[in-house]
Amino acid sequence: MKIEFREYILKRPDETVMKTKTEKTAKTEVCSQCLLIRYFIATAIAIVTLALIAGENTKFLGMFTPERASVAIVLGGALMASVKIWLWRREVAQSAAKTD
Repeated sequence: MKIEFREYILKRPDETVMKTKTEKTAKTEVCSQCLLIRYFIATAIAIVTLALIAGENTKFLGMFTPERASVAIVLGGALMASVKIWLWRREVAQSAAKTD
């Protein structure tokens, strides 16, 4: 019995079927926690690379203070929340218009 690798199907314990990544039509989704970890690792590597390349010439990093970072985080969060609320209100308005 010969099974093509592309046609190989994995069965999970809950009997759901998962196609392999080798199939061109298979869509894989990455969980949000894995994506966050990947972003964190990429950022850490970028910072270490910057520190190794910059060496003693780090005067330009003086503009990044903890206070400025915290203000940037708060402003970024407020901006994202505002956009999410605006999108939600727009979606509610569109769904209300469809029902009329």
